[in-house]
Amino acid sequence: MARKIFKYKGYTLEELQDMSLEEVMELFPARQRRSLKRGFLPRQEKVLEKMEKVKDMKNLVFLKPFSIKKPTLDEQNDFMMNEVFIEMECASLGEMYDSDKLYGKELETFIPQEVGAKHPDWVIAVGRCATAALEIRRQKKVLLNPKVSYEHLNNVTEFDRENTYGFFDDLHERDYERFQSVFPHAI
Repeated sequence: MARKIFKYKGYTLEELQDMSLEEVMELFPARQRRSLKRGFLPRQEKVLEKMEKVKDMKNLVFLKPFSIKKPTLDEQNDFMMNEVFIEMECASLGEMYDSDKLYGKELETFIPQEVGAKHPDWVIAVGRCATAALEIRRQKKVLLNPKVSYEHLNNVTEFDRENTYGFFDDLHERDYERFQSVFPHAI
């Protein structure tokens, strides 16, 4: 299977990561540039502060993999732009698993194997990776927008209840409601 090389306005992910934030911002549309110049919202700053505490530990970070079948150029560009920012923000949190490392992998088996092999202090996961990480037991986790089914909520230990944190946006209200029925740390 041929690997897809993602580009944003002619730049590969590696080239974008080597650029300064100001250089990358010049490539973005005006709306994103203004948004970045304004800074983070208070709730985003709180999450970043919590992540600062986690920095000094051995962590695994699983970012959202690219999973759109037959993407348009705009969809590819949006994904790349978001991934660059997320990688820049999360670079110091721990070992990063981005879309390149997750490409072609079965997440439900790959993520638990990696966690079992590396024994991290924390697992930080986004989207489909967060859903796969929700199954892992006896592990401290920070999950962003996992899809939560009632099967995920069975046989949850007290350790998992106290050490699993879920962050949800407004598009994942049902998942939030299910998650918070078992786990006390849901935002």
